[in-house]
Amino acid sequence: MAGEGFRIYRTAHFLVAYDTPRSMVESLSARLELTYDSVTRFCQNSGFPVRPLNRRLEVIFFDQAADYTRYANRFRFNSRGTYGFYLERTNRAAFFNVHNDPEVRKLHAGIEAARDSVVRMEETVKSLRGNAAYVDVTYSDGRQVRLTRSQAKQEVEALRKKIKRLDARRQAYCDRINQTVVQHEVAHQTLYNTGVHARNAFNPKWVVEGLACMFENPPGAAGGGLSAVNQSRLEDFRRAVAGDSGQTALNTRMYREAVADGRITALEDLVRNPELFNERGEDGAKHYAAAWALLHYLHRTQNKALAAYLREIASRPPGTMPDPDAEQELFEKHFGPLDDAFVVRFSRYILSLPYRPPN
Repeated sequence: MAGEGFRIYRTAHFLVAYDTPRSMVESLSARLELTYDSVTRFCQNSGFPVRPLNRRLEVIFFDQAADYTRYANRFRFNSRGTYGFYLERTNRAAFFNVHNDPEVRKLHAGIEAARDSVVRMEETVKSLRGNAAYVDVTYSDGRQVRLTRSQAKQEVEALRKKIKRLDARRQAYCDRINQTVVQHEVAHQTLYNTGVHARNAFNPKWVVEGLACMFENPPGAAGGGLSAVNQSRLEDFRRAVAGDSGQTALNTRMYREAVADGRITALEDLVRNPELFNERGEDGAKHYAAAWALLHYLHRTQNKALAAYLREIASRPPGTMPDPDAEQELFEKHFGPLDDAFVVRFSRYILSLPYRPPN
């Protein structure tokens, strides 16, 4: 299925076909296992029985984005702007090496150019003889400048700081992709194969996506950061509520106004309309943020009811397709009326979560 030139890497729960460098698949596989552990711990802590795997979960890891795109096209999956996906019908996840993403390659090139300039400049300064006042410096892009010895040393220090900044940006970019793509998609795959979601039956999209968002936090030594607040999704939620006001002290009234203006998804729409999650861009982001927020709220405040709700969904027979009224009725059966009082409790809780603005 992967094609020519692929090798196999096995872990306790995954079978990865890869054509990347060995170090890349080792790093990916460690994240796969940590996410798997996080999902199973969530199930155990929620009283949800974990169905053991009867075979390893399959993942294809492409080195080049073009090969990843060709694979996605075989299944008519629109991969534009994505870094990975899980398909229920194939039961496989696919990713590509984020270090070959165009944005990351630009950062790579910038770092290498700055490093080359540092080496050139240091060699030129060392070659100065006697009391020469100036040094002619050639940068990696071909530019030539004349600097004093002191200026050259200052330029070397500035370039080293630039390298450090670019490297931090590169690491942050790769970490964000790993968390919001790899962990999210592998959470889908694990949830579908351990019995939380029913394959070939309808699972509410807000549950599928919101639950996967719960596992996007960076993994620690014991697994994914399920217990932590997903700061990225919380940021999207708070930005939608604040709108153009720029306010940081948010409240229920502002949340209601955001819902009325369409800046954040209404809970009733979230529960009733699975088509919301076909949208991308800013609209898609607000739906995912709302789904994460509702799952996080229910996990923290009604965990037993959430487990019962998930069990009832998982028991749906193949081919089941409930209508919007049935979906809302099932939600309210387990969590109570989706009325104004629920909205107040939910929004007050989410907007009081500890928030760390991005640097």
